Amino acid sequence: MNARPTLSARNTPMAHASSHLRPLLRPVLPSLATLLLATALLSCLSSSPAAITTPSRRPLQSSSASPLRLNQLQLLATHNSYKLAPSPELRDYLASLLPADVPAALDYAHPDLTDQLENFGVRAFELDVYANPDGGRFAQRAGPKLAGINGTSPDGEMWVPGWKVMHTQDVDFETVALTLKEALGEMRAWSERRGAHVPVIVWVEPKRDQLPEGLVRLGNALLAASEAAGPDTFAEVLDINATLLLDLESEVLNAFTRDQLLLPGDLLTSDNTPLAQAVLPDRWPLLDDVRGKFVFVLDPAVRDIYLNARPALSGAVFFTSARAESGHEGMTDAIFVAAAEGPFKHQVERKEREDVLKNVAAAEISAAVGKGYFVRTQVDNMGVLTIAEARQNDTFRRDAFIAAGAHAIRTDFLRPSDLFPSTYSVPAVACGRSPCCNPVNAGGHEGCQMLE
Repeated sequence: MNARPTLSARNTPMAHASSHLRPLLRPVLPSLATLLLATALLSCLSSSPAAITTPSRRPLQSSSASPLRLNQLQLLATHNSYKLAPSPELRDYLASLLPADVPAALDYAHPDLTDQLENFGVRAFELDVYANPDGGRFAQRAGPKLAGINGTSPDGEMWVPGWKVMHTQDVDFETVALTLKEALGEMRAWSERRGAHVPVIVWVEPKRDQLPEGLVRLGNALLAASEAAGPDTFAEVLDINATLLLDLESEVLNAFTRDQLLLPGDLLTSDNTPLAQAVLPDRWPLLDDVRGKFVFVLDPAVRDIYLNARPALSGAVFFTSARAESGHEGMTDAIFVAAAEGPFKHQVERKEREDVLKNVAAAEISAAVGKGYFVRTQVDNMGVLTIAEARQNDTFRRDAFIAAGAHAIRTDFLRPSDLFPSTYSVPAVACGRSPCCNPVNAGGHEGCQMLE
């Protein structure tokens, strides 16, 4: 085990965890390593808050007198908004062991959060977070050690208690923000400089994926054979429970003042009407009433756990969400919906795939938009391992889903990739920029000329 780094050892988020290369390991049992790492990657391709000192803020001023509502927007969004590509050494090691599609699925990276907000117009994010109440749980990474390079993070923040931000423990962990506290602080600082921006929507996915016990035993045996610095075992991910979700609430409340947040209680009525009935289809808050605010939405996977802690969203910090294919219309709490996020296989004949995208997937989006839901979708790299749209410069899905009126247009490619040859990107939404008026339920609205 390496000595615990101090906070002063923190590198920039772009810095890779390993700085001292050693010859790559030649595992005695390469098939076991292949099975272990492939499983890890595949599994992912799927208290009172402290007092807050509030800096002075510019008064929120509407850019128009428009009666536009929150669900009449279309926003550029990023998927895994924090993600950086693995280090070249780890990427090469994965490529030497695994089918080409597996490491290829990791070939994307985002600018830092401030850059996304300020220079790309991103107004909807996704943050994957891991519970780490005792600190240090993810400070040492098995993947680099298996590759024969240093698996101990030089970043002191990884040893401190608090929620961590990353894609996949041990394997795909490079990030522009190591902690949720860091990510939210960066967003708040931008907001206070910017002023009257449209609301920023932040989807939060508390991760709970655990490798099968048998595979962990095999992987740990391989780690024991490595001479590189790093962990003796793969990291154990904590399961998510109500107590952890309430702790996650506290992290949000500690990062923002109350007036910077739009909470479910702000939309609930005094007669205990369920949220979906109170808001849908056309009683979303007016845009000018919620400028400068942040909206936090929990991933559908933890909806039931959260509702056990916050029945009917009473006192909740997070909005819940549902998937369009899972009977969301019967969920009286969920007004945010994830629709048409895949899978859409590229191996089928092109016309057949385009028919499915247009007549099934895009129709699913339009139906949810028409019923008043706030709809998130993914326009590339979701549900398949190969990043097909980007590698093939295929914009059909992107254009169809934007035209269908989804509110949050998620992409892994705000700009063309520098990791493989491509011109594919999603630099804007329907109006050629972001934020934008929704082309389905606000097209031609007089308030759409300039939203910010």
